[in-house]
Amino acid sequence: MFINPMRVNLGVSKLLTLISLTLFTLFAANSAFAGWWHKTPEERATKMVEKVTQELALDQTQTTLLKTSVSEMMAKFKEAKPEKGAMHQILREQIRSGKIDKVQVKQVAGEHKQKIEALMDFGLDKADAFLQTLSPEQREKLLTFVDEMKDRGHGHKRCWF
Repeated sequence: MFINPMRVNLGVSKLLTLISLTLFTLFAANSAFAGWWHKTPEERATKMVEKVTQELALDQTQTTLLKTSVSEMMAKFKEAKPEKGAMHQILREQIRSGKIDKVQVKQVAGEHKQKIEALMDFGLDKADAFLQTLSPEQREKLLTFVDEMKDRGHGHKRCWF
């Protein structure tokens, strides 16, 4: 039986094209998301401050207040981060012992909840202070900006609000 060498090469060519296209698509998708999700929280916060400053045309006082508020929030988040590791260690100890100590877990969870609520109150106070400095036009622009961020997030938890 005679095998046409052109037909064999055509099959290999299609396979190589498909593999190349798949690899290119994966690389492009990874590159597209790497620009935002692979940044540190500080880098994301800085980018968001720049975007809000530009979109709302903030004056110097508003910009300073926003930057200060964001940096204070980031510092508070950094303070709370080691606590997350401590909670993980308690979980490991509970699993290793083979017994869940409900009293200890509830105590640690209650303390964590209080700290999170205090952090939330702090952040909401900062957000309210910033909001008070905005003109009605800037508040409308902020509403538009928040809606756009929600639409871009497609309902994912990592979007703005």
